[in-house]
Parts: sequence; C-alpha cells; structure tokens
Amino acid sequence: MTLKKLNIDLKSVTEPFDDSPFGTFTATLFSSIGLDELVLREVAKYPFDSRQYLVNTLVLRGLLSVIGYIGLVALVTFVFDYEPEVRSIIFLQGIAILPEGLTAMIFAIFNANGKLNWMALSAGCVSLFQFVGAGSALWLGAGLPVVIGFLVFGSFVGLGISLLLARRLVRSLSALENADGSSRRWYQLLSWKFCVEQLKHALPFFVLIAMASLDNEIDIVLLSNLRAVGEVGEYGAARTIVMLLSLLPQASRMVIYPTMSKAYVDSESALRRVYADSWYYLALIGFPLTVGGALISQDVAALVYHQVSVATVCSLSILMGHLLVGFLYLPSTRLMIVSEHQMQLSFYLMMSLIISGVGNLFLAPTWGAIGTATTRVVASLLYFVLVEIYVGRKVLLNSVNFKRVSIPVSATLIMALVVWAIRFYPLYAKIFIGVLTYGIVL
Repeated sequence: MTLKKLNIDLKSVTEPFDDSPFGTFTATLFSSIGLDELVLREVAKYPFDSRQYLVNTLVLRGLLSVIGYIGLVALVTFVFDYEPEVRSIIFLQGIAILPEGLTAMIFAIFNANGKLNWMALSAGCVSLFQFVGAGSALWLGAGLPVVIGFLVFGSFVGLGISLLLARRLVRSLSALENADGSSRRWYQLLSWKFCVEQLKHALPFFVLIAMASLDNEIDIVLLSNLRAVGEVGEYGAARTIVMLLSLLPQASRMVIYPTMSKAYVDSESALRRVYADSWYYLALIGFPLTVGGALISQDVAALVYHQVSVATVCSLSILMGHLLVGFLYLPSTRLMIVSEHQMQLSFYLMMSLIISGVGNLFLAPTWGAIGTATTRVVASLLYFVLVEIYVGRKVLLNSVNFKRVSIPVSATLIMALVVWAIRFYPLYAKIFIGVLTYGIVL
C-alpha cells in the first residue's frame, strides 16, 4: 500500500469524526475537575494518607466519570446536530472516560509516592498494545468504530493492570498506616465528607485547567475564522513540532511537582533548593534547544514535512520563544500550585487569553500564521513575567539565582554564533557541532 493510498484511506475512516472531540473533551474535563493535580500535591505532602486518598478519589472519580458520560450523551443527543454514525462513535469513545480517569488517579498516587517505574512500564505496554491493535485494524480496512473500540478496550486493560499495581501499593502502605501495624479495611476508609471536601479543594484546579485549555486553543480557533484553511495548516504544522518538543518540560513537571510538594512541608531551605535546581536544569535544556531550534527551523520543518512554506518556517522560529518560556515558567507555576495560589495563576492565564485574543484580531488578518505565532509568544511572555513577579514577592523571596542561570545563557549565545556561522552545513552536522560547542563551553 502506498503512502498516498494510506492517506486517502485514513481520511475516509476519520472524516466522520472530525467534529466529535469537543463533547468528549468537555465530559472528560468535567469528570476530572482537577482531582489528579490535587491528589498528587496532597499525597506528596502527606504520603501516609495515600490509602485514604486512593479509596475516596477512585470512588469520586468513578461517579464523576459516569455523570460526565451521561452529560456527553445528553450534549450530543440534544445540542449538537451530528449524524447518527458520528453520534455512535462519540458514545463509544466516551466510554473511555471511566477507565482513563481511574487510571489517572492511580497514576497520581504512584507519582506522589515516587513509585512510577511499574506504572510507567504498564502505560508504555498498554499504549503499544493500542497502537499495534488499532494500526492493524486500520491496515486490514476496519472502520473507525472497530478502531475506537479497540482503543477503549485497551484503556480497560490498562485500568485492570493499574488496579493490580494499586493493590500491591496499598498492601505496602497498610503496615505503615498505624504504629502497631494494624490497618483499616478499604470500606472503613471511605468517607463522603472527605469526598465533598476534595471536590471543594479541586474547584480551583478545575478553573485553572479550563483556562489553560482555552488559552492553548484560542490561537487556532481565531486563525481559522480570520484566514484561509491553508494558513491554519501552515501554523498548525509549526505548532505540532513545538508541541512535540514541549513533551520535555511536561515530563519534567511529573518529577518537579511531587518533589516540590514534599519540600514545601519539609522546610523553606529544601523548597529553595528544589526550586533553584529546577529552574537551572530547565534553563540548561531549554535555552540551547529553543535558540538552536530557531536557527535550524527550516531544516527541522523540511525533515518532518519535506515541503514547507515560508510561513511555517517563520512561525516555527517564532514559536521557539513560546517553548522557551514554557521551560522557564514551569518551576514557578508548580510552586504557585503547591502553595495553593491556583486562582491567581488562573487570573494570569485569563490575561494571557485576552492578549492572545486581541493580538490575533489585530495581527492575524494581515500577517496570518506569523501574526498568530507572534501573539502567542507575547502572551506567553506576559504570563511568565506576571508569574515570576508574584512568586518572587509573595511566595519565595529572591527565588531565582540569576548568576547560576547566566551559565547556560552564555553557553547558548556562543553556540548560536557557531551554528549561525555553519548555517549552510547539513542539519546533522549543525546539530552535532552545536551540541559539542554547548557542552565544551559549559
């Protein structure tokens, strides 16, 4: 089967599904309401409460998932005018809200306790199982319901493995719950009062997640309404590469958040050490990756897409600034959440959202993808500055060691000069020489 033929087949399979994710996303957001982030923070601070959080939040998340699915069915049935085929696919996909939600809660408990090895292995195996199974179904010409059904089945398999691992974790923690070694049964840990309290505490997280999701999507939404579809694709191509690279700071977040939560209850000196180290190491990776990426953006885009437009290359270069800011504000945003300043963070996200909206209205009609990319960077910079000022004044005074951070900044500038001097070399030569230069200067 040729690549062209495969593309046509994939389009014919997925075309009815193009408009469906919105309802599923809404139901998923409602069923979560920020419980994952809340549980991760609280269990990292107070690990001896792991069993109580595990039992109660699993029950709570399960109930919210069922309510979310009912809401999804009502939304799709009575609000959106979908074809019956699309509607059935959304209903099938929505079933995954339950296993994915429960697995996320278990994952948060494991992450808070610093025991991610088995959960990470399980998630990797389940993802591989889903990828191979769904890919095989597509290759054999199966329709989208079969593919989605296989993915949902894989989610339930992942939940089963996660529950087995959670049972093992609970057994190891039960002996530590009381000094005399006795422990309560799981039904004795269940408390509806505790569940209601967690719902109240989770509401700021829900607002934060909702604002972050809106801020992340507003540029695409506005550009698609202000310019032609082709220019949305040009911007989306650059944005996709940046989103893939952003997996690096997102992976770091999984380590920084629980570590910072534990340090927060230990001592201010421990918190300062975790914060300073996080800032430094993220800067150590972020500066060379983004500055170097901006310099070789044309080569990178050509490597991924083979044929790229000038707008895509320029957008990618500009969006590297957004990626850099994403590296740098991560420790401060985690610190604000750890210190329970989520609503202030949501307010800053709302300001970023407003800047993105207004900027796109002014720049996108004239500059298209380049204007949207510029607006995204400006909004991110505003968010970064506001967060850093707040943390430096209200949470952790004199928190950033600028002398230490200047080391990767200086090394990046020298690396950038070298890469610019060899800009006509092949891509892999530029990457190798750039990395070598950066390492030597450090």
